[in-house]
Amino acid sequence: PHVYKRVMEQLDITPHCCYAVEDSVSGVCSAVGAGITTFGYLAFADHPREMAKKLEGQGAVACFENWQDFPQLLKQYSHHKKVG
Repeated sequence: PHVYKRVMEQLDITPHCCYAVEDSVSGVCSAVGAGITTFGYLAFADHPREMAKKLEGQGAVACFENWQDFPQLLKQYSHHKKVG
C-alpha cells in the first residue's frame, strides 16, 4: 500500500477520490490496503475465472477482461465513494 499512499500524499487526495485497476494478487492487496476501491483486470490471466476468485478474495470489488466494460463498472461502483 505504500506506493498508493505516497501518491495520494503527493497529490493531496484521499482514497475516496481514487480507483485502482490491478491484475495481480499483490497489486490488489496493495491498492485495497491503501483503502482504494479496486478492480481486477483479467485479460492477461491464463485462467480468468480462477484469477477473478483470487482477486475478489483479496478485496477487488469486481473483475473484468475488456476495457469496454470498465465505464459501466465505474458507474456501478461509484456509490462506494464517500466524498468528504
